[in-house]
Amino acid sequence: MAGMTIMELVFVSLLLASLSGIVITLLLSGRTSVVFQDSFLQVQHEIRKGINEAVRELRTAGASNISCGDAGNECPDAAAITRRLNFQVALGFGTGSLCGVANTTCWGADGQPGQWLHYIITTNAAAAQLVRCRTAAELDPMPAGFAGCRVLANDVNGGVSLFSLDAVNRTATMTLQIAHSNSALPTGNLSSSLLTARINLRN
Repeated sequence: MAGMTIMELVFVSLLLASLSGIVITLLLSGRTSVVFQDSFLQVQHEIRKGINEAVRELRTAGASNISCGDAGNECPDAAAITRRLNFQVALGFGTGSLCGVANTTCWGADGQPGQWLHYIITTNAAAAQLVRCRTAAELDPMPAGFAGCRVLANDVNGGVSLFSLDAVNRTATMTLQIAHSNSALPTGNLSSSLLTARINLRN
């Protein structure tokens, strides 16, 4: 039986190389698709987690028990844009509340009368977080490294995410965007839409 000629060997080699290229392209495309879907789900999870929890808690905040900024950098009274929101939530009413004062709403945080909650978008714009902290006073500094605070959302785009407070109309607005970085993505990152929630505060 005669062997293969040079031309036949070249043709078979080219055919195998082409098939290998197609298979590798399909595998890489499938991997990119999996990475994209995973990043998309992570982005959606983070933004829902952050928005849902913050909105649920802010709905119980009092319009007279909310402010923004920190000591030496307080926001104007009428309207302000900030990366830090300070507030208290209603813990009950009247003598049966934790405060035990008749005909008065008891304000505080985490079951502690008089204490304050803070939502903060950390200053690291590349990998910021939305964190929730509790302190004894409205304008207290945050613990070093936000020790003891709870992370509500990771991968926050610190360049566009913010809070705004309108004391006149008794509303607080939260704008949040998640930007997840992954070198396997074609663009290196995936961002959510800019999501805004407007909350009417309690009287």
